[in-house]
Amino acid sequence: MFDDPYRSTLGRVITFAQHIKLADATWLPKVKGADDAEKAKWVPIGDLREDMLFDDHFAIINYFLGL
Repeated sequence: MFDDPYRSTLGRVITFAQHIKLADATWLPKVKGADDAEKAKWVPIGDLREDMLFDDHFAIINYFLGL
C-alpha cells in the first residue's frame, strides 16, 4: 500500500500495488489499456524512465525491485 498524502498530483490517493513474477516464458500476456491508459504496452525494465510514468509509479517499481 502506498499512501503518502503527497504522492500524487491529484490529491490524496491510496494505491494498492502488487508485484507479480511471470513464469519464465518467451511471450508476455497481451496488454489492453482502457481510456485512462490507451497506450499501455510492455517496456523492458531497463528502458523505463521516471518521466514515462505517472506520479510516483517509478518509485513504486523501484520499491518492488529493491532499488
